[in-house]
Amino acid sequence: MEMDPAEDGFARDRAALDNRRAVQVVIYGRTRTLDPHRIWVNERSTFGDVLGEISTLDPTLEFVVLQAFWGPTPYWTEANPGTLIEPTCQMLYTIAKQRNTRYIIGVVRTSSSDYPIVLFEPDNGRALTVSEVIIQEYPELAGHIRNISSFSTDLNLIGAECDYDALKKSQPLTPPVIVVTTHEPSEDFLSDSPEWPIPPHFQAPHAYCNELLRQAYDLDSFALQTIHLSNALLHIILSTAQVAIPVLFNTQNDIETRIEENDSCADLLRLSLFLSRELNRHLFTLERIIGSIQEEDLDYAEIQDNITALFDSLCGELPGAVNVRHSNESFRKLAIYDRDDQFDDFPPESVARGLGFQSEKTQGKRRADDIAYESSSSDGYSSGNSTPVYASNITVPSDNAWPRGRYRSALVGSNSNSPSHIDKKKTYPGQTSYQKPAIMELDTSEPVPVTDMSMVFEIEKEKGGPLQQPRSPHLLSSTPRIPPIDVLGLEGHSLSRTPGQRVDGDRPAPASVPMPSVLASDTQVIKKAYQDIVSDPEYLRKELSKEQCDAMSVTSKELGYICPFFKGAVPCQKNERRLDRFKWHLHDHMGIKPYECPGRYSTEPCFRTFHSRTALDRHVESKNLVTCECGLQLLKKNIARHRRTCNAVKKMDIGN
Repeated sequence: MEMDPAEDGFARDRAALDNRRAVQVVIYGRTRTLDPHRIWVNERSTFGDVLGEISTLDPTLEFVVLQAFWGPTPYWTEANPGTLIEPTCQMLYTIAKQRNTRYIIGVVRTSSSDYPIVLFEPDNGRALTVSEVIIQEYPELAGHIRNISSFSTDLNLIGAECDYDALKKSQPLTPPVIVVTTHEPSEDFLSDSPEWPIPPHFQAPHAYCNELLRQAYDLDSFALQTIHLSNALLHIILSTAQVAIPVLFNTQNDIETRIEENDSCADLLRLSLFLSRELNRHLFTLERIIGSIQEEDLDYAEIQDNITALFDSLCGELPGAVNVRHSNESFRKLAIYDRDDQFDDFPPESVARGLGFQSEKTQGKRRADDIAYESSSSDGYSSGNSTPVYASNITVPSDNAWPRGRYRSALVGSNSNSPSHIDKKKTYPGQTSYQKPAIMELDTSEPVPVTDMSMVFEIEKEKGGPLQQPRSPHLLSSTPRIPPIDVLGLEGHSLSRTPGQRVDGDRPAPASVPMPSVLASDTQVIKKAYQDIVSDPEYLRKELSKEQCDAMSVTSKELGYICPFFKGAVPCQKNERRLDRFKWHLHDHMGIKPYECPGRYSTEPCFRTFHSRTALDRHVESKNLVTCECGLQLLKKNIARHRRTCNAVKKMDIGN
């Protein structure tokens, strides 16, 4: 029996009425902040509905509802009337003003919350600074303001004049937005050993998150970011559970009495149930990320995008999310360290260490690493010129600092009681004990250029001991072995002959000879050598076949193009006889992949790039959906793995 449309609509309205909840509305006025107003909303309520109800309070005023845009740096702006109110929204902010009154929105960032304030343009054209306007309209902030900056440009505005037009020109938001910091931000996450009981509907997410945290410690790639995400999610779970405790575990009155006496308790119960579902969704996302990292063939760009998206979603309107937002800078540094670990063996824009090529990007990355070491000295880094930096000028980081690479002793943004703090003398489930590598005394009698140091950031200082350096296959005292200049084709900035080419019947030049470092201040030398190599028209005519090699008793490895770059700390020296393969190999070193995935502008952007059109077409085709015999739709690249365990496929094989 079909339901009558009128009855169906009535049922939906009844369900929406049952799911309604109260939202507190804060109203900012020019002379005073009006009393907070409480309205009822449901999952179909929009900002336009809120505006219509608030406008009835005073018909002589013009009301504006502000919409929050959550993320690592949240902000508020005028809401779109048709936008739905977020299910996690607990507080709305509105403005009551006269028509044509201009105002600035300030985002107050404290150690425990982020919220907006409204600064109206001063009357009578009085020249007041931004600080004076804030204190004049919000006296409770006097003496607590640490910094005021523009949202878009980070320009310091503490002593600047409160000028609406000047702020509007410097940022695209309307009205302009400024950031007011009042307290030192806290990055500490809640510990995993709470002294209070965890509500039942948060116990399963709590145990699930602890298991994902244990798995994160065992990852070889993206380990630091994944550990940080796991601890952030665990912190939000515990913070949400802590908020629900006064309602669920207060023994003074039963829960029905508390709900009758305080409607916010009922709203909190509904919200906590919704938040538990949201947390489970984030946990499933984190589980998929960890599963993709554990696969053999990693899509680094896609995994990094998923990690960043999950971190941004944890910065939403969730209990405890303010600590996650304040950890954004630490999280970005962890991404740098993870990227360094991923490409230690094969960096995408590596340079020959023997050639001493120092790009601006490499120097910038070293400066970013230097920021992470709170005790490091800025004197040990280059200022952008080609002057070598010497190890004797480098201040050794303290024992608490972050080491790069596989030996990590601490995570910024974590509590010392939390599992995210890795102690050298402790072990955790799935974490092997920290073993110091064999060390040798570093000879600092003569300065050593940083370009020849293989583990600059892993130097440690023993308590009361001399400066020491972990052993490395590429010792500091050894001279790098690189192909000779005539083999590289770099002599006189031109190609003297094809790498490995036989000349006048002589045997090819040796693969490598001891040679001192040659510094290059830019990429022009290597780029020109690359162009000369790949554009040599004589190569295909001079290439020897396998039969010719056998007749001349010459192995094919002695012919072809020899790679002039370094792979990690040792010369790459890869030999390619085919010109196209050698070109793609050099593309890997130099980061040249001209074919972009067309999906970078879609709702789920893909930022991968490829050497050739064929590789791009293969990638795009792998994104197509394929239907399995069981009816499940998967990406074409994943269908083969699914079919190996699909019961429908197995039954078909048995039937055949």
